[in-house]
Parts: sequence; structure tokens; C-alpha cells
Amino acid sequence: MKFNVKAIILILGLAAIAGLVTLNPIVRNQVAKLIPIDTYLCSKFPNVACEFAARLTNDAKKKRELALVACTAGWIKCRTTAEELKTVHWADSIAHFSAHCKGGNGISCTDAGKMLEKSPNFDSHQTQAANMYRAGCEANDARGCTRLGNLYQSGKGLPKSLEKAVELYGRGCDAGHARGCSDLGILYEKGNGVSKDNTKAFKLYSQGCDGDDANGCNDLGVMFQNGRGIKTDFAKAVKLYKRACDERLPVACTNLGFMYDRALGVSKDYAKAVDLYGRGCAGGHPRGCSNLGYLYQHGLGIEQNLNQARRYFFKGCAQRNGFGCRSLGYMYANAIGVPQDYVKAVELYNKACNAKNAIGCNNLGYMYEKANGVSQDYAKALELYRRACEKGASLGCNNLGHMYELALGVPRDYSKAIGFYGRGCDGGDGRSCSNLGVMYERARGVPQNYIKAFGLYREACDEGHVRGCANLGNMYRLGKGVQINLSKAMELLLDACENNDTYGCELSATMNVSAGDHLKRLPKLAQTKYANAMKQHGLACDVGHMESCVHLGVMFRDAKGASRNYSKAISFFRKSCEGGYANGCTQWGWMYIKGYGAKRDMGRATELYGRACDMGDSWACEKKKMFKDVPK
Repeated sequence: MKFNVKAIILILGLAAIAGLVTLNPIVRNQVAKLIPIDTYLCSKFPNVACEFAARLTNDAKKKRELALVACTAGWIKCRTTAEELKTVHWADSIAHFSAHCKGGNGISCTDAGKMLEKSPNFDSHQTQAANMYRAGCEANDARGCTRLGNLYQSGKGLPKSLEKAVELYGRGCDAGHARGCSDLGILYEKGNGVSKDNTKAFKLYSQGCDGDDANGCNDLGVMFQNGRGIKTDFAKAVKLYKRACDERLPVACTNLGFMYDRALGVSKDYAKAVDLYGRGCAGGHPRGCSNLGYLYQHGLGIEQNLNQARRYFFKGCAQRNGFGCRSLGYMYANAIGVPQDYVKAVELYNKACNAKNAIGCNNLGYMYEKANGVSQDYAKALELYRRACEKGASLGCNNLGHMYELALGVPRDYSKAIGFYGRGCDGGDGRSCSNLGVMYERARGVPQNYIKAFGLYREACDEGHVRGCANLGNMYRLGKGVQINLSKAMELLLDACENNDTYGCELSATMNVSAGDHLKRLPKLAQTKYANAMKQHGLACDVGHMESCVHLGVMFRDAKGASRNYSKAISFFRKSCEGGYANGCTQWGWMYIKGYGAKRDMGRATELYGRACDMGDSWACEKKKMFKDVPK
């Protein structure tokens, strides 16, 4: 083979000049024709000549092969080329990083591993990614050590080993990689692979945050928010979340939104919470989506929009956020913005429970208890309530107590019921406190103790449990555990009634009627009392309290609190009777006997008294016998 020495000298000279790509295309083609550069000069000068040869050739395949040889030889611009290829040819970019890695560049090793890990078919490249990270770590790229630790922690491409993860995070942290410090901090905080040590975790998170790792700042914020190993400081948590959110860490934006949502360290600002949850959700953080859905559902900081609420709950649930699944399930169970669908609700509650959402487990248990969307299964309900209770859902403890008190799927056991109610009450569940109060008031499994019951009802009411307030009002009404105070009783009962508690409506209405009966000398005041009673009975009747429907009928019939209206009276008696309340049937029958609002009809009256008798009204049974021989 003969060579043109002048051409070789010319090519080598050109190779030493920066910006070879600026050669005139004609000159480049002429040079390429002078000698077989790819077979000789590339083998002698791979770093420069191969790269130059790759730029000269028009053969795409050969161009790629020559460029990779140059990368392996340590071509200085290889990384730049690999970065440029990311947007146009993912596989070629990985190939360039990998070739550069073989040439001893640890940074390119790690970058090749990152690209393999992000590829759609990562499952088939896990081992290759692990090898790249290992090469990066061995070539003193601290990021490679941390990334390799991540794979050992998750068990992707490598046997799961928390001990290895601890070692590698430590190497990364010691070599100056802030994320390695933050990831090691998580293991110390949770006690995974090392003894739990919040002080060590705090120090490592601080190192990570000081090194500008947003994750370290966020995790440090969580420690300040929850007081883990340090004194709770919401203001510092807010500052750290903001810093991390400004670095575009989605979870930090969600956490910062929560602080504005709940007024922790900042003034309550739902509008800011909406914005921050939105940023978290847009960045792929599922809890941000679910929390944003909640604000849309309740119109907090933004106009109420149930379609948007459903959309964001779905997004959160699709990413396995238990709160999103549970909230979407609740919408289907209660027909909130969607048609009621118990089967769909069960499916979503099951997803929530599997995602370790305690309330999701509780709600799924309720569906099994009440046979909504599934066959009734008390054993399954008990299991789910127990899971919810053990995971910290106080309502689950309450429902367990309820099952033992009423002997649903288990033998009646007041002692266990009291224990679970107590556990729920200690966890801040007002319903549990109220139910425990009932046990003390009625001496179920414990000696009767009105003072104890009064205290528990007050605690329940303070926690916002409406029935607890109604029970507390009744204690004031009857003077149980406290001096009689009718004014206070009425206040509590009316508040309970206005919040749709039938017991509160019934008792407040009874107090109003009684007061009216004693105020006949003061007609205006008596009429006001009757009007209040009518209002409370109306609220109770609307939510299905049949006795209150009868009271309303009587008031319309007897013109107490309203003008006499027999048609309305009959409509309320009918509603109560058809709702299974015996006295409603009796009162309805009496209207036919008297001919009030309907033509006198003893046959119809006898029929209605018979229905009341069948429901257990002994007085109606006696009257029915008396009517047997009366002409129809």
C-alpha cells in the first residue's frame, strides 16, 4: 500500500486544529480520498484521527463506529456529543457515554447508567445500568456510588442489600455527593440497614441540604415539621420546603402546600395551597394531585368543581396514592359528583387499603359490614377495622368497638368494646368518645358513672362529633353528671339538629313543645316555641326520623306552631307509617275515623290500625278489635 506523505502531514495538522467541522466540504472529500484513513490513521491516533475520520465519512454506520472508537480513546468532546444525541437518538447517546466510560471517564459511566435507568425498557437493562454505576463509582465519580446504592436498596438489577446501600451512600457522601448524604439519612431515620438514629439522620440531611440537594432540604423540613429527633419548628420546615420547591422538587411543593392548607408556620392560604399542590402534581407527585382534588371537592381556595376533584383524585390514585383512591371511592359511595356505585367504591377502597391508607381499610370494612357493593361479611369487616385501627385510624378502633358491643360477627363483649372505644377516643375520634360515654351512662360493661359519661360527651363534642353534642345536651337537660341547665341543653341540641342529628332534633323539639305547653298564658312566646319545635322536627323528619314526622303531623292537625292543615298532617302520618313507624299508622287511621282531611272510612282506619298492630302497637291492636263490628 502506498501513502501520500504530504497528505498524511496535512491531515495530522488539520486534526490538531480545533473546529475541524468547519472544513470546506470539497476539501473534506478530497482529503478522504487521499488515503484509507479509517484503517490506518485511526489505529495509530484513535483519539483525534478517529473522531476526524467520523466527521469525514458519509457512511452513517462507519461514522458511528469511528466516533465510538474515539470516545473509548478519551476523545474530549465525546460527552458533549453524547449530550447532544439525547434529544435525537437515545441509543446512540448511551453508546457514546458507554464508550467514554470504557476509556476511563467515570462521569460518563454514571451518565450511561442514568440513561439506562430512565429508558422505557429498563427491566432488560438493570444489570447493565448497575455495571455502569459500579464503573463510575470505581472511577471516583461519587454520583455512581450513590446511584449504585439506590439499586442495592431497591433490589433492581442487583440482590437487595441495605448493608451495601449504606456503604455506597457513605462513599458517595464522603466523596462530596450531597444526594448520597440525604439518601443515607433516610436509612438512619427509618432504621433500615443501620440502627435507627434521628440525630445522625438530621446531620446527614443537613449535609445534603448544605450541598444543594433539594431532597435533603425537604427531608430536613419533614423532621422539623414532625419533631423527629428535634424540636418541632413549622417556620423552619416552611423555609426548607420552599427552598426545595424552588429547586423544582415536586414532593417539597406538595409539603409546602400542606403547610398553607393547615396553617402550619404560615397563615392559612388555600389559594397558595392550590398553586403548590398543582406544582407538586404537575411534577409527578401523587399526593399533590390527591390534595388538590380535595380542595376542588370542597371549594377551598378555588371554585368548587367536582369534576376536577374526581380528575385529580383519579390521577393520585393511578400513582398509588391511598388518599386519592379513598377519596374517589368516597365520591362513588356517596354519589358526590358521580352516580352512586358501591362496586366501584369497593374497588377503590381496596386499592387505598392496599396502599396502606388506614381510612381506606376502615371504609372497605364498612362496605362489608353493611353489604354495600359486596356480600355482607362481618368477619371481613372485623379484619379490616382491625387493620385500620392498628395503622392509626381511630375510626377503625371505634368500629371495632361497635362490632363487639352489638355482637356483629363476634360474641358480645362490652369489655373489648370499651377498650376499642377508649383507644379511638385517645386518638382524637369524637365518635369513639361519645360511644364510650354511652357505655358509662348506661352501665354497659362498667359501673354507671354520669360524671364520666358527661366528660366523654364533652370531649366528643369538642372534637366536632354532632351526636356527642346531642348527648351532652341531654345530660344538661336531665341533670346527669352536671346541674340541670335547660338553656345550655337547648343550645347544644339545636346545634346538633342543625347538623342533621335526628336525636338532637327529637330532643330539642320535645323541649320546645313542653315549654309551649307551660306557656299558655303567653300565646306569642308559646307560638315561637312551637315554631322552633316544628323546624327541628322538620329537619329530623327529612333525614328519616319517623317519630319526628308523626310530631309534625300532630302539630299541623292541632294547629300548634302552624295553621291547621289536615292534608299536611296526613302526608306526615303516611310518611311515618310507610317508613315502618307504628304510631304513624295509628295517627293516619285516626284521621279516617274523624274524617279529618279525608272522607270518614272505618274500613281504611281498621286496616291502618291493623298495620300498626302488626308493628307491635298494642293500643292499636285493642282499637282494631273495637272497630271489628262497627258499620263500615
